[in-house]
Amino acid sequence: MIGIILEKFIRILIILSVITLSGYLIKQHFNYSLYEYRVAKDEVVVIPKGYSGKKIAALLLEREIINDARVFVLWTKIKKYTDSEYLIAGEYKINKGMNMLQIVDKMLAGDIIVYKLTIPEGSLTIEAVNIIVNSPGVTNDLGGKSEFRAQGVILPETYFYTYGAKASELLEKCAKNLNKFIDYAWNQRDPLINNIINNKQEAMILASIVEREAKLDTEKQRIAAVYFNRLKIKMPLQADPTVIFALTEGKTFDLKLSYDNLRFVSPYNTYMVNGLPPSPICNPGKAAIEAVMHPHYTNEIYFVADGKGGHLFSSSFKDHGENIKKYRKALLKNNPILSQE
Repeated sequence: MIGIILEKFIRILIILSVITLSGYLIKQHFNYSLYEYRVAKDEVVVIPKGYSGKKIAALLLEREIINDARVFVLWTKIKKYTDSEYLIAGEYKINKGMNMLQIVDKMLAGDIIVYKLTIPEGSLTIEAVNIIVNSPGVTNDLGGKSEFRAQGVILPETYFYTYGAKASELLEKCAKNLNKFIDYAWNQRDPLINNIINNKQEAMILASIVEREAKLDTEKQRIAAVYFNRLKIKMPLQADPTVIFALTEGKTFDLKLSYDNLRFVSPYNTYMVNGLPPSPICNPGKAAIEAVMHPHYTNEIYFVADGKGGHLFSSSFKDHGENIKKYRKALLKNNPILSQE
């Protein structure tokens, strides 16, 4: 009888020992997987929308970012129930040395990679579209819907986005930003421009010309003033970028004009027609738009390049002629070969 009791007692001890040892080993493995197992190298991983915890765990395990999918799933469930948060889809940068605890916290916080793209001021719309669709992580859903010929429809600046962003959504954001900014700028405009330009569209047309003429932001208000002064006296704007736009049909500004080009017949050729062209010739930035809304007070109606990236301004044709001589002199100085011809 005593032997039977002793045998049962020993069995119970063995079972308890096994349970204790198993619990210890499980705890050790759990702690190792959660805290001690580290990512061997920097990784970038994309978590698709709709992925369950199990699918995410399998993806991370396959990449050796974690060592146990079950521990990952268990820990995310614990965190989900305590923090009422969920793993967020997106593209993540997993740094070398991170453990599972840090990875889960990163995904719960939605600490995803943020990209940026910059559309330069004065870009043609098609150039902006090409920048967007060729940016990393962008989904091109534009296809061949349009040639994107309209100008003055987006605001050039830096935009931030995440992996999988649709090109159409980014383009729409560019358009919304422009509408918001032009509304604000128009409402804050100098009242003195009211008798010269009648609406926001005309302001955008003039801003697009200022954008392509000015190389320096510091000169944009002054160049805008020159054009306002010409419009007031019904003098042709004589803006070279409008001629280039006409000649290339709005496809590029990479063209050097000849004197013959200035006689090209087009409603966009401001050497041949008075007033503004029919529509913007590019997508002007904030500085050019602001310059048109708040031009300098000046009686200048001429300007010519100074050979250094800026311009020389004048209010009389005589002074303008002198400035042209200065420009040619600077041109010869900067190009010794020309002076020998």
